[in-house]
Amino acid sequence: MKKFLLKLLFTIAGLALSIHAVNAQIIPYIASINTPYQSVPVTIGQPNATFSLQAVSPTTNEQDIQVLNRISLEVDQHYEGFFGVAFDTKVSLNVKRWDVNNQVLSDTVISLSIAYNPFADTNFRSVESARFKNCYHMEVELLDILVDQQVQQDLPANLIINGEILIQKRIAFTNLTNPLFFNSIVEENLDCDANGTIDELLISWDNSIAGILEYQMEYIYINDYSDVLSIDKNESNLAYNFKYNSTRISTSNNQYKLNLLFD
Repeated sequence: MKKFLLKLLFTIAGLALSIHAVNAQIIPYIASINTPYQSVPVTIGQPNATFSLQAVSPTTNEQDIQVLNRISLEVDQHYEGFFGVAFDTKVSLNVKRWDVNNQVLSDTVISLSIAYNPFADTNFRSVESARFKNCYHMEVELLDILVDQQVQQDLPANLIINGEILIQKRIAFTNLTNPLFFNSIVEENLDCDANGTIDELLISWDNSIAGILEYQMEYIYINDYSDVLSIDKNESNLAYNFKYNSTRISTSNNQYKLNLLFD
């Protein structure tokens, strides 16, 4: 018979492998210029033809790995109204930008175009985007609209201009003084081999740390055989080494079922 020895080496969130666990995630910030169904159209020079988008700067225990920015002109696939006529649209946008320290980046004028065609068995360009990086605050204003080469003041109602700030953020948990609380291990007999022995162990835990995305648990199987077949070694005399003979699992759950395949 084999005796199972389990020892939790560490708990991590995200990518860290130390006591300073890390929560890694992508934080999106989104704003848009669009015409709600049966509402006032987006008109050049009006407040509804602009938007301002502000991302939160990293705190002392945060690291922004990557900051991506995107501005898109696209067909609103969820717009309730139907436009039965094909048309091309080109817009010009003035974009003001600021970095993480609220320092002004160079302004830029972006031109985007789409080709809308509602008819069956046709392909059309439903979205075009401009991409840049490291902008934490942007202000976007609609300057010009061309529909089938004709100057217009109103944006077609089934079109939308989206602005996005996407931040890949790593957050260090600086206070992990509260240890994980482990529940009693539950022995489960699934009777997989019809011999009446325990087939798996349910290991579960609880904690009060919000935001953890992932746990890692390491375990090892060791033999407790002694020189006498009917007598097991005392646990205090069992030798083991996690460095060379262990298994580590990752899970987003607060429990793990360990298969006792070797017992």
